[in-house]
Amino acid sequence: MTERKKLRLSRPPNASHGMRFSRELPLSNLGLFLDSIVENLPNMIFVKDAEELRFVLFNRAAEELIGHPREAMLGKNDYDLFPAEQAEFFIRKDREVLAGGELVDIAEEPIHTLNQGTRILHTQKIPIHGEDGQPRFLLGISEDITEKREGERRLRQAERLASVGTLAAGIAHEINNPIGAILLHAQAAKRLDPSRQEELQHMIGQIIEQSMRCGRIVHSVLRFAKQGANKERLTDINSCVRSALHIVEGDAKKRGASITLRLSEELPAVGVNSTEVEQVVVNLLQNSIQAAETGVNATVTTATVGNRLRLTVADDGPGIPLEKREYIFDPFFSGDEDKGGTGLGLSIVRGIIESHSGTIEALFPEEGGTTLVVDLPVGQAR
Repeated sequence: MTERKKLRLSRPPNASHGMRFSRELPLSNLGLFLDSIVENLPNMIFVKDAEELRFVLFNRAAEELIGHPREAMLGKNDYDLFPAEQAEFFIRKDREVLAGGELVDIAEEPIHTLNQGTRILHTQKIPIHGEDGQPRFLLGISEDITEKREGERRLRQAERLASVGTLAAGIAHEINNPIGAILLHAQAAKRLDPSRQEELQHMIGQIIEQSMRCGRIVHSVLRFAKQGANKERLTDINSCVRSALHIVEGDAKKRGASITLRLSEELPAVGVNSTEVEQVVVNLLQNSIQAAETGVNATVTTATVGNRLRLTVADDGPGIPLEKREYIFDPFFSGDEDKGGTGLGLSIVRGIIESHSGTIEALFPEEGGTTLVVDLPVGQAR
């Protein structure tokens, strides 16, 4: 009498969890055991023959998802069960899998179901080869990720709404300050004796200054909304730095700040929007010279690092508190009380730099101050 072969299944000796079989499992029962596993898996399992791509196996999860009894699906192909566009996509991927001979991961694909409408699946497909090395079947495992994707969509929507709320609150805060100053000076000027010309001119000057500040805020908001929309051309980055210096030097002088330029004269041209890059430098310099009430020293450096052009703006100001550093690129972030900026500076800077395929990093040296490092790719304008 031939002894029946047996297969012993056991948990690895160092495993703390999982199934453990205390008795031997006969090989004659192995098929039933594997069938039970496939049938009870929560993900859709299906098998197609490699020649005609007709279904030869469905598990219970596939039957429940698609909505047809498996008897009505076995022997059919995708064209028999799904809309033509979906069927073409499924079959094209099947042919790719069979030709490539390796597992293919399809992160997201829609599928028409009988009772649940269109669902979104994450599918993995792999060929099953015969002894001759040729593919005989195609095995597919699909996870229904519809609810997961919907949850992600709602989260993104909530984040966008939160961002809009933050932006609106920030704009209101920024606009209210100069508008309040305008009203205050306008009311005072209205009551002032016309003969007091010096005081009147001062008040009018304040009204003009605060009105221009409102204009800068609106201008910044519009730029924030239209980042990356302008054309690019080959530009000498040093010219952008020098132009920016002319814009901020008056404010720097008033605040007792000094700005030092260390510009490499052997820089390659970069494909950028010169106006936007000039604004980047202006914003970074404004952040530096407004970092303290007086006496900040800022240094602007340009250099080539590999195939990147590097622009660095460093200052010896008080820096940013540790607990606030992760928020410095958020709209209307302030490391301190309002010092007259638009509140959108670093948000705009990051948007402009990223729209040029560049990067920006904030560093905080142990000796104090803040350093902003901008890297831009060297190359042709897009």
